Amino acid sequence: MLEQIPRVQILRNAERKEIQEQEGSGTRLIFEKYFLFQLRWGDSFNQRMTNIS
Repeated sequence: MLEQIPRVQILRNAERKEIQEQEGSGTRLIFEKYFLFQLRWGDSFNQRMTNIS
């Protein structure tokens, strides 16, 4: 029984780490997409403002 406890804890820690990595990569992708959208929007906005002037 004592030998199984550390294995269970190791597995739980590994699962937690994996979940944290997955969540982190998901938020990173969201921010990258949002940032790219802002860059694309800014360029088209600048062109429109230039055309109006």
